[in-house]
Amino acid sequence: LSSYGGGVVFFPSGRYRVDSILRTGTWIKSPLVLRLGISFRGEGRDRVSLWWPDQAEKMYSLIECMGQNTISDLSIFTQGRHGTTIAADTDDITIRNVLIRANCYYMTGANGRAHHRRGVSEPWNQMGVALEFNRSRNVQVVNCDIYNSSMIFRLKHVEGCRIADCT
Repeated sequence: LSSYGGGVVFFPSGRYRVDSILRTGTWIKSPLVLRLGISFRGEGRDRVSLWWPDQAEKMYSLIECMGQNTISDLSIFTQGRHGTTIAADTDDITIRNVLIRANCYYMTGANGRAHHRRGVSEPWNQMGVALEFNRSRNVQVVNCDIYNSSMIFRLKHVEGCRIADCT
């Protein structure tokens, strides 16, 4: 799609499990990469969810934006070890009407102790942030509902950022 100038990947109502990405014939752990001009749009954040199951080793990020990207009208869920949920070090990024639940302690005991065969040994401050923008311009995060076990935003050298109507 990006070689044609961009496009929209539309997710109809449903729950989509993201484990690995198929690249050159092999399954590897890799973030979803939104190339230049590619956008994700769901049928509504109460109807569409992208779900990353517990990881043995955390990835740096789950979704990486390469520029002129929009993510809208869907939910993102991750549990256990996770890095940054959505990362971008480029321009023209819009996150609209997205629910994010990135909770490393989901289904664990107190302070991450094992419970139901799940445990997290890393402290909360070693987990990634929900949204990370670095050297970005024209970033908009609007009407989003975000929970993260660590921080919600990490903004570094960002120009023209608008965050509005978020919970």
